[in-house]
Amino acid sequence: MPRPSSLVSPFEYLDYREFLKDWFEAAKKTRASMSYRRFSERAGIKSWNFIMMVLKGKRNLTTETIKKVSIGLRLNKQESDFFSNLVLFTQAKDQLKKDQYYKAMLSSRKYNQLKPMEVSQYEYCSTWYHAAVRELATSRECSGDPEWIAYRLGNKISVRHVEHS
Repeated sequence: MPRPSSLVSPFEYLDYREFLKDWFEAAKKTRASMSYRRFSERAGIKSWNFIMMVLKGKRNLTTETIKKVSIGLRLNKQESDFFSNLVLFTQAKDQLKKDQYYKAMLSSRKYNQLKPMEVSQYEYCSTWYHAAVRELATSRECSGDPEWIAYRLGNKISVRHVEHS
């Protein structure tokens, strides 16, 4: 019998609660005896309704419960690392923290295989000057000279960054 995490991959999600909901749905289809109580026992979580509260958004996962849930989900190392960053990304209140965890998710080889365009889109959107360079590069005045573009941007970025962009 396939494990539910092979049917539902954490790499397909940007919200861990959605992943967990889909995982439980798949698990119940493949194993009728799956319940929140049984999962909690398997994960080593004492409160049987904790997972239900997490799914409803009434509780968050902690570093400790992330590890336990990963065990309950039977995630491999790569999936577990991604899931951990996914949880921290979803729960982060601060934009800098969200950015940090998203970058960690992007560093996953499996995620890059599944969502290669999203990675390049993120790089484009995460740095202010990419859009500015693009606009200047398409203007009539631009000859394609990276030094000219850097100058027009007030030399706030290097010629090397212009060339990369």
